[in-house]
Amino acid sequence: MIKAVLFDMDGVLLDSYDMWFFMFKDALKRFENRDMAKKEFDDNVWARSMKVLAKEYFPGKEKQVLAYYWTRAQQFLDKMEVFPVEDLLKQLKDNGLKLAVVSNTFNIPVKYMLKWAGFAKYFDLIVGADSIANPKPAPDCILYCLHKFKLKPSDSVFVGDTKYDIQAGKAAGVFTIGLGVDGGDTRIEDLHELADLDILSSE
Repeated sequence: MIKAVLFDMDGVLLDSYDMWFFMFKDALKRFENRDMAKKEFDDNVWARSMKVLAKEYFPGKEKQVLAYYWTRAQQFLDKMEVFPVEDLLKQLKDNGLKLAVVSNTFNIPVKYMLKWAGFAKYFDLIVGADSIANPKPAPDCILYCLHKFKLKPSDSVFVGDTKYDIQAGKAAGVFTIGLGVDGGDTRIEDLHELADLDILSSE
């Protein structure tokens, strides 16, 4: 019986693509004096953790870049949109499920963004990239969550929208749901389809 639902945040709960794109461009311009096209962002940056990206794009300046990056987040919130999924989160909580967010973003901005969206109250646990050693596609964040919940992989499902999410979910051994992406145990096109899946209603 499923006891917990784990969610990726960006692209699943929040439409934050433009926010992260313009934030990364801003940091790149400030520290490396160069621009970035959306194709490069899509191919090399989107959905990856700044824990890794800072080393690749800002060698020797990781600490300064990360400090700058997160302090600038609030100034780009106007480029983020909230997906209309609060009713689903409430339904899942009312059904007695534990809910968690497992993100490649660091804890403080994740918590801030979820609070800004009005979603924070629904989650029992938030696991950001700075809570664990290796961000997705490694399974660390999911395994950490299961440890905190004292659950087995078979007790949980994970929903993500990128190949990194799928790889992490499969490596953790949880039932993995791809939101608009293949490779998991099943695929959905709208997050609300989650409530109708047999795995969440089976005893």
